[in-house]
Amino acid sequence: MSAREENVGMERDGEAAEAVHVLACTACPRVSSADARGWKAYRVDEAVLPTVAFYCPACEPDRFERD
Repeated sequence: MSAREENVGMERDGEAAEAVHVLACTACPRVSSADARGWKAYRVDEAVLPTVAFYCPACEPDRFERD
């Protein structure tokens, strides 16, 4: 690997470290802060492929609620 290629890789790593990903609540328009404190994630198997649904602290569904 050349020095130039190594520097490009290091720049990309730095960009990834600076990126902040937030969660979007499934039930309302809220988005999380960077630490997403109090947010919950639940696996959803209703679709063809399983997915994950995120809920903010205010919208978290009752896990034991029956339809």
